[in-house]
Amino acid sequence: MSNYNNMFENQPEQIDSLSDITQLANNVTQLHLENNKSNDFVNEIIKEMCNLYINESLKGKDEHSILETLEQFLVNKK
Repeated sequence: MSNYNNMFENQPEQIDSLSDITQLANNVTQLHLENNKSNDFVNEIIKEMCNLYINESLKGKDEHSILETLEQFLVNKK
């Protein structure tokens, strides 16, 4: 059973739905609040993600492609 669990621990987390994006945004918010970071920083990240989502949607990109773009955005913000 531990091999089964380790298999998932070693896999990178994938974003598969818009609810995952919401969860990631909530995680970012929580992390920054815990570290006494400004709410302005978190709000700016969320605003950028929303604008990115809108722009990618207007380009006619499918949901999977948009989620990959948003995931890359978050990776770059780490």
